[in-house]
Amino acid sequence: MTCGGCGRANREGATFCAGCGSRLPAGCGACGAPLADGARFCDACGAPVGETRSPEAAAAVRKVVTILFADLSGSTALQERLDAETTRRVMDRVHRLLADAVAAHAGRVVKFTGDGLMAVF
Repeated sequence: MTCGGCGRANREGATFCAGCGSRLPAGCGACGAPLADGARFCDACGAPVGETRSPEAAAAVRKVVTILFADLSGSTALQERLDAETTRRVMDRVHRLLADAVAAHAGRVVKFTGDGLMAVF
């Protein structure tokens, strides 16, 4: 990238000129084209300024998925009757059973909650 202030050629990806320290014009995160000062959109590809696409995101495919939330009904009342160690053992077992059921149906656990989980299929 060439500096508009001093004309020095700078390395690709530089933010400031190595010769005079001036800020270099930004490049589009989607296509790499130079951006005009104050541009909100790239005039080459139309991408919003500041939006970048990783190679993984560019290759991503839109899919229809099912999100499942499952939890132990009545867990609050159960936890009030049990001590902390027993509660932890019960919840570990619940998480294990739920995760096994998700895996058996080709799902993936996204996160565990206090008394359940969120999964995607």
